[in-house]
Amino acid sequence: MKYRKLLEQYQKNLLDEGKKKQIEEDIEKHEAISEYLYTKEEEIPELQELLEETEASQEKGSESFAELVNRSIRRAFLKMGTAVLVSVLVVVLLVQFVLPRAISSFYYDPGKDIGGGANQMSLDMAVYSELFLPGKRRTNVTASAKGYGKYDVDITQNVSYTGMFTTVSGEITRNHLRLYNEDLLKQPTGNCFAWGQVYGDLTKSLSELEKDMNTKEGDALFSAAGTPKEAKIFAEELNENGKYIGYVSLEQMEGYEDFIQWMENSNLSLGELWCAVKTEPYESWDDSEQVFHAENIGFLYDVSQSSSFVWDEEKYPDLITWNISSTDGTKYEESLSQSEINGSAEVWASNKEDQYEDREQEKTEAYMKTHFTSLLRYMADHGTFLNMMAWNGNGISIDADGSERGAVLREAADYVDQNGLEIYGFAAVMDKETVLALLDQPDVYVVYTEPLQ
Repeated sequence: MKYRKLLEQYQKNLLDEGKKKQIEEDIEKHEAISEYLYTKEEEIPELQELLEETEASQEKGSESFAELVNRSIRRAFLKMGTAVLVSVLVVVLLVQFVLPRAISSFYYDPGKDIGGGANQMSLDMAVYSELFLPGKRRTNVTASAKGYGKYDVDITQNVSYTGMFTTVSGEITRNHLRLYNEDLLKQPTGNCFAWGQVYGDLTKSLSELEKDMNTKEGDALFSAAGTPKEAKIFAEELNENGKYIGYVSLEQMEGYEDFIQWMENSNLSLGELWCAVKTEPYESWDDSEQVFHAENIGFLYDVSQSSSFVWDEEKYPDLITWNISSTDGTKYEESLSQSEINGSAEVWASNKEDQYEDREQEKTEAYMKTHFTSLLRYMADHGTFLNMMAWNGNGISIDADGSERGAVLREAADYVDQNGLEIYGFAAVMDKETVLALLDQPDVYVVYTEPLQ
């Protein structure tokens, strides 16, 4: 039975004593609740507001109680909706502007400002390309942040021997680099120098080792160019107007200053001269035979472009040669007074004066040994970038932070510190005439070439 029906029977005195008592208790409870609410109505803003509106409405006779309740509920929902909207807006702003940067802070940032008008990846690329990419040095990288550790990067070419300038584009996604054209920054093939093929008494020349290893002269040793005879045939078929990166294997390993003197005496037309350095001791098979691993790691002697980098010069002395940044970290051009800048010719001439000063130092082994070991130690300390570029370090496996590769480079720096610069070959930009002239040099064993891009 519905409660309203019970109340009607109660009024007509038709209920038994038990039901009657229950109804009376319910009525007493309702009166107590009503009295309590009446005394507390000022402490309940919404109720007080509703009651006031009800009284006002009754006076005006314009709105029913139900309409007031509906309006009060609608207002409550509007307040709640406003609060929810503000909360959602705050979350959206955090996700759009704060979270992407917060996540990016945990990963490699190629666009990080390092002073001197340069970013982090430009300096890293300058060091890396000098060590591992003869004829392909790059010193300028532009980066565009996309958030969440993602960046678009463009590795531009500042100097060209062909009149063509190429840009290598790619993207970095949380410490992983993908280049859209990897061939443009590809490291030289592992056997571009013939010294990587030899064993025996390595104090001898390559021609002498060839005779020891094989009775048929000209067949035992070869590089990516083949045997010296095959390399000569190939060189004669090169394009007269073409430009090439030539990898030149010396007959005998030379001390650095003796090598530079030989280069100057040869009077060859070379660009971007890069020296391949012996970076580890020979491995011995027995008392008479040794093995040499050509790591294809080196440095530039002939730097064709100036830089304006800033770095920790105490930790990495002479890291970048022909560097023209001012002491306060501004670009060279910015450090000149207006009267000194009358045109690009004066700036270039002043830059060239700095280059000539560096060139005199570059002829000394002490200066270039410091430069080369600084390159090695800098790259070892920047394992994330080293790992992104996937340098394999003689087949060393990939690890998360480049620590294994870094260890190889630190060992190489320690070896060079103790033993000096020993040159087993060099690479340079050259034309067909220069390749043929080099092959006729008695101090050259073989030349391997690849087209310059």
